Amino acid sequence: MTDNSFEKAYTAIDMSDLLDIGKSTLRKWCLSLEENGYQFTKDKHQRRLFVDNDVVALKHFKQLVKIGNMSLQSASYTIISRFHSDAFASGTPSVPEADENQQRSLERSHEVINQLVTRLDEQDKFIEEQREFNRELIKKLDNYENALDQRLKERDKKLMDTLNQLQETKKVEQAKKENKIEPEAKKGFFSRLFRL
Repeated sequence: MTDNSFEKAYTAIDMSDLLDIGKSTLRKWCLSLEENGYQFTKDKHQRRLFVDNDVVALKHFKQLVKIGNMSLQSASYTIISRFHSDAFASGTPSVPEADENQQRSLERSHEVINQLVTRLDEQDKFIEEQREFNRELIKKLDNYENALDQRLKERDKKLMDTLNQLQETKKVEQAKKENKIEPEAKKGFFSRLFRL
């Protein structure tokens, strides 16, 4: 064994928890990597054991698949080409070189990933600007609504004052009419006859 014999090894359960994915998803990812030449360390029961280099590779794999929306095959090629000489040299057995077509495909994939990341950054910026615009718009709408409410309250108050004044005027007029009729009714027959 190499110097990595004392390196911590993670089980499939540990890895699925660490990557926050299901065990079946982890199994699919590992199979895809193995089909393209990646080799995981295995115990005597042929269960995969994951070392630190595998953790790094699978975290990158997750980003490519989940964020970059790459196929498992493309993500596998990318991981193998990216980590072939660096991360796997010490702990994981070496991965065979990708052929020239795969290398071109990987380069295109990197370009696409970089473009996607740039677009995602632009979208994040646009979304934040849109949120700020929406906050300002909501603030203006709230101010407009408050001003409208105030104007409606003032209008209602004026309307109520006018109605109260009209009622008071009616009461006064009614009282005047009643006062005019009553004195004539109290006058005697001769006074009314001769209009005294």
